Amino acid sequence: MLRAPTRVLEPEPVSAEPSRTLRGEELPGGAAPGGPARLLSYVLNIAVFAGVFFVASAVASRELPVPNIMVLKPKLEHFAANKDVYNTLFVGSSRVYRELVPEIFEEEMAAQGHLGVKAFNLGVPGMRVPEALYVLKQVLATQPAKLRWVFFELRAFDTQIDERNAFSKRMVFWHDWAETARAVGAILAGDAPLWDEAPEGLVPIQGKLSGVVSHLRHFLFKLANVGRGVEQFTFLPANRAYSLFRANELAEMFGQRAGYVALEDEVSPIFQERHDDFLADEQERFAELLAEMTSPDVYTPPFTDYNRLLIETVIEMVEQAGAQVVFTILPVMVAEKHFQQAYEDGVIPELIALNKPGRFPFLYRVDQRWDLAHLKRPASQACTRLFVKELDSMIKSR
Repeated sequence: MLRAPTRVLEPEPVSAEPSRTLRGEELPGGAAPGGPARLLSYVLNIAVFAGVFFVASAVASRELPVPNIMVLKPKLEHFAANKDVYNTLFVGSSRVYRELVPEIFEEEMAAQGHLGVKAFNLGVPGMRVPEALYVLKQVLATQPAKLRWVFFELRAFDTQIDERNAFSKRMVFWHDWAETARAVGAILAGDAPLWDEAPEGLVPIQGKLSGVVSHLRHFLFKLANVGRGVEQFTFLPANRAYSLFRANELAEMFGQRAGYVALEDEVSPIFQERHDDFLADEQERFAELLAEMTSPDVYTPPFTDYNRLLIETVIEMVEQAGAQVVFTILPVMVAEKHFQQAYEDGVIPELIALNKPGRFPFLYRVDQRWDLAHLKRPASQACTRLFVKELDSMIKSR
């Protein structure tokens, strides 16, 4: 039987021509594509992807509701739904939340001849200045038609992020570019060291670099809408629990009290525990703080450029909305003399300061305190009446 001849496969000759990439780029010596060109291509692709991703996230964030943040979310939603009902707004921390009663404010204003006042309390526990600025910006963006007064609580421009609150929904929420830039600027202009320091093994001092990086990371979290998608699934246990809380909050806080809730009305046992701790262990500390703030040698912190920037920013925002801002200091346990001096120098145009034990002794009676920072209900009602009295004097003195 004849067999077919075996076919020997000869290797194809290697071309002497240079190799080419898919784009037609010549590579000398037949080298595979790579090196700086490939690295540059990777970088460009990543940059394009990141740019498209963050632009899409920024567009999507405009359509997302306020995050599920206790107290803040229902307050913002209520105001947005009733923005043309209110003409007076209180903005600040838990001291505003617990110590300015809209109903009494309206009644006292009417008694002084200022009719038609309708006030809403936008105080939120723990709200510091950067967050307060952002919240005020959100409220003014709803374009309330009748807004006349904004009472804005003065506090130190505190840029420190507590580790317990880092990357929480609430901390991420206010980190838009404007507030992040303000916080970063305040850090860089401050007296802190560049790096974290732990002198003699004591509590570390946060350096400028770690503070800046922390705020920028929060900004990126907000820009990317991290954690926002899961909130849209209302059937999840956490979201259902929030919805039940929100329903009770709306019915109690907004239907009857326009944002005010006394500490005596809180159902959580933690608030009663704070009061018990104050009665048992903190009254001596209260007396010490009271003595410090009334001492002629009380420490006066500097009025920084960022304090000035805060004042100017709030004034501009409120005046653009067609309203007037009055800065306020409630009966805190700090003299805040730098703000008082700024008022006397004309930097702060209007100021109502109730942190004067000599003028307002009832607000500094230990039996009228819920804890070191807050008043009981009777003192809060008295605080509101005194607030109106100061406001009325200010109006009539013009």
